[in-house]
Amino acid sequence: MASWVKIKTVVEKLKGSIEVSSLPGRGTGFVIRLPLAMSITEGIIVGTDSHQYIIPIIHIRESLRPKKEACFTVEGKGEMIRLRESLLPLIRLDRLFGAESMEKNPWDAMGVVVENGEDIGCILVDEVFGKQEIAIQNLGGGGWLDSAKCVAGGSIMASGRVSLILDIPGIFKCYRTSPSV
Repeated sequence: MASWVKIKTVVEKLKGSIEVSSLPGRGTGFVIRLPLAMSITEGIIVGTDSHQYIIPIIHIRESLRPKKEACFTVEGKGEMIRLRESLLPLIRLDRLFGAESMEKNPWDAMGVVVENGEDIGCILVDEVFGKQEIAIQNLGGGGWLDSAKCVAGGSIMASGRVSLILDIPGIFKCYRTSPSV
């Protein structure tokens, strides 16, 4: 009976429901309903200012603290970071979402190197909190989120706050149109 309670608790946490029907001599049937636009993935929780965001782990190559001598600006391309033999765009998460960063210099912050196909870049954040399994929920339904090309969805954190899940392909599209982010 304890495992049934666990299943029921998990389904209810995901805003789902369970229906049970039983016919004597025929058996018992269960129907579990979960919201359609939901899935589970692993992500790294990062922060800027007082906001937390989630970067899906499938897009992450590594995290690092940029060295001062590896950071510079290229005319027409924005801020860049030299990582080994490659130049990567430095994408400031605080600017992308209009938040105020605690750190102003790239070498005083953390960088998360992300990739999507051929695109590789370094997202600059104030802090990396760690890895967590998250339930992705669609935040759509109209309004400003329809135009938020850098957001894939959201997740309700243990604190009860919603953290936005970053859409890495969308971030690269935003960067190509405005390299000052």
